[in-house]
Amino acid sequence: MKIYKTIFYCPLILILLSGCSNDASLVIREIPNPFPSNAMFPNLYQNGDELMISYIHSEGDTLDQLYYCQFDGSQFSAPSKIAEGTDWFVNWADIPAIAFVNNSVIASWLDKSANGNYDYDIKMSISKDNGKSWGVPFIPHKDGVAAEHGFVSIEAIKGGKFQAVWLDGRITKVIDKKGKESHGQMTLRSAIIDSDGTMTKEIEIDNRICDCCQTSLKNTEIGTFVVYRDRSNDEIRDNYFSIFDDNEWSEPQAIHHDEWKISGCPVNGPVLESFGKNVSAAWYTETNGLPEVYLANYSSDIQGFEDPVLVSKENVMGRIDLIYLPNGNIMVSWLEDLKNKKAKIQAKIYDNKLKLVESLTLGETSSSRSSGFPKIVKLKNTVLVCYTVTEPEIRLVTKEINSDLLK
Repeated sequence: MKIYKTIFYCPLILILLSGCSNDASLVIREIPNPFPSNAMFPNLYQNGDELMISYIHSEGDTLDQLYYCQFDGSQFSAPSKIAEGTDWFVNWADIPAIAFVNNSVIASWLDKSANGNYDYDIKMSISKDNGKSWGVPFIPHKDGVAAEHGFVSIEAIKGGKFQAVWLDGRITKVIDKKGKESHGQMTLRSAIIDSDGTMTKEIEIDNRICDCCQTSLKNTEIGTFVVYRDRSNDEIRDNYFSIFDDNEWSEPQAIHHDEWKISGCPVNGPVLESFGKNVSAAWYTETNGLPEVYLANYSSDIQGFEDPVLVSKENVMGRIDLIYLPNGNIMVSWLEDLKNKKAKIQAKIYDNKLKLVESLTLGETSSSRSSGFPKIVKLKNTVLVCYTVTEPEIRLVTKEINSDLLK
């Protein structure tokens, strides 16, 4: 029995938000899809007008499989298997990553490395033929330590290569002179990965960060940004960013000094998005003792993020995502607790000066961990919103929502 494994059988919902009505009302219709039951933990990656969706399909405690499919705005391709294993670490918050450029596709998953609950490695595989076949899996971190490695973000960069960042626990296990083990600090590391799996510029970005919050990576016109939750010696766990300029990462600095002091990991990382030279970040915090969501724009003039706007403080659970809409506006989404074991997927749209344009509700799901992290992504003139439902039955649903909010 794999007691380390945190599995929730949750389906995926895709909602298509399209600007075609004369008011802000939403018209919803269901779209047939090829996803099987027991599909879970979706991730989306968009490159131009192309979109890939990855997910894990699990058969109890016996077998886990990583699949992907493509979506062109109207049709899904048949799901295709990337990898499978009998000893994976499957978790509601630390999900596989996928990215692609030209005909190269890279995907990651987590594989147990020892008997400890959080002893697992990152595994990656690359396809050179648009996912038709996959290369031999490899481990991007080379420390060989049986510890936590995960929360991967991958982004396509110039030259047909990929930039990857991850939480690396190689120094979390510290052995003193008496042979006693103590807990060291989590680090944030990165590497550039060529289409043949060759790795270069393996760099430690930050030597002390929060142990289990998601990372977010975005290749922008300014440089490649990463955002993550930091951890000071005084247990302040504010969100930080760094920028890669082809050679090295900039000195990490706070997106905003929330001064949230917490002795444990909130499992709620920041998110990042860009549109041309515009870069924005959204994050969860409890600065004032209450859960809140904030949004801020990056300014090249100050080489940092401007003062944020408060997005919400109403029963916030976090699990945030962020996109730029085709018209240049910004959409941020999060989960709002309805206090009856259910949660509302709430969203707000802002203009590029962070003036509120519209508030809307994207759907309802469970407030438990089984609902995972809703995902949103723009595609052509649409927005895809991905989330899970578990009642009245566990099933995979795709829906189209028409609205004028993108005009």
